[in-house]
Amino acid sequence: MNKFKLLKKYLLSNKNNVANHLILKKEFSRIKNNSKEYKKIINVFNNTKCFKSKKFKNILQITGTGGDTLTTINVSTLSAMVMASMGFKVIKTGNKACTSLMGASDFFLKFVKEFNLDKYLISDPRQALKKFNFYFAHVPKYYPWIEKIDKMKDIFGKEIFNKIFNEMHRNEMNSQIKIIGTSSKKVKTNLKHFMRYEYKKLLIVHGLTQDNKIYLDEASNLGKTQLSYLLNNEIKELNLFPSDFRDSKEIRIKNIQQTDKDKLYQSNITIIKGIGAKELTDLVAINATVYINFINDFKLNFKRLYKKVQHHIQKGYVFEHFLK
Repeated sequence: MNKFKLLKKYLLSNKNNVANHLILKKEFSRIKNNSKEYKKIINVFNNTKCFKSKKFKNILQITGTGGDTLTTINVSTLSAMVMASMGFKVIKTGNKACTSLMGASDFFLKFVKEFNLDKYLISDPRQALKKFNFYFAHVPKYYPWIEKIDKMKDIFGKEIFNKIFNEMHRNEMNSQIKIIGTSSKKVKTNLKHFMRYEYKKLLIVHGLTQDNKIYLDEASNLGKTQLSYLLNNEIKELNLFPSDFRDSKEIRIKNIQQTDKDKLYQSNITIIKGIGAKELTDLVAINATVYINFINDFKLNFKRLYKKVQHHIQKGYVFEHFLK
């Protein structure tokens, strides 16, 4: 069997075929990322998605890449939920924890179970968007091979596999409007990579702490936020600071850092209930403000919008929206 066909079969199989694993490791272990075979491998990964639809091309999709060096709450998930409760339709993509204490899926699936929420939120995107303005795209549903990451790293080598994973066209819902949080400071380079997939609106977000030593794959309420975006067929860049959203106030890293998984989950819940720690609510409000302003082509005043978002969260409207 052709090794590329074998690779696709291996990715889609639910069985742990040791013989095929060893064959693939032998065939691909010396692959180089600039070789012709490398591009063919990426094409194989790109064609193993089990869900494709054109229905959601005009729906905003939000995803993060993980890998930041500050462990905090599930910022992009909470910010997406804020947007949904304010009337914007959003698809949030997430997976179990890989580089964080609690992945987006770990949080949201637990949230749905604890509060006995409508199954549509994670099972039926059309119904979920109609009822909640929100759908959570649990990554394993769309990439059957995602549980085999360790085996993939063994076959290709960790460095090459990470590059394959980052260069994939990870667009589960075929949305043409996307926000991607990245831990890489090369926001413009990341933007140009994803532009190959013909998004009509695209935003790359990267945040830093006050001393630029710790970075986040989301907007920061500690230091500079770097944005690179595609709007109206133009590439633009924008740097934002906490003072662009609210009156300047110093926030310490320890006040938004999370070190315990259970406490992190409870922090998430208190925020959407409107009783969360001010520093954490501030972080979510800043990100939701960036997202909403992007949807509005950055034509809104950041401070006025931030104030509106902050008020919405503190009133507990996010929690009410999902329990309606």
